[in-house]
Amino acid sequence: MAVINETPQKKSCWHNDTVCVMPQASRHLTADNIWFHMGGYSEDGDTYETQLYYFERNLDEFWNDLIGPYETLRQ
Repeated sequence: MAVINETPQKKSCWHNDTVCVMPQASRHLTADNIWFHMGGYSEDGDTYETQLYYFERNLDEFWNDLIGPYETLRQ
């Protein structure tokens, strides 16, 4: 897993890092570890469990998109 850190164009703006992973990363990285390194829990009204649930769901969709359509059924 690698992060491409690009300098923001403006002084005060949102900065979106590009995270690069290999397909094998899905077998070696847990959702908890990834979530922690990407900022983790925020106190925006949702509980830790709710935020982790949505993160895990989005991460599963990401892995499915990475390996290709119907590949999860084959596996």
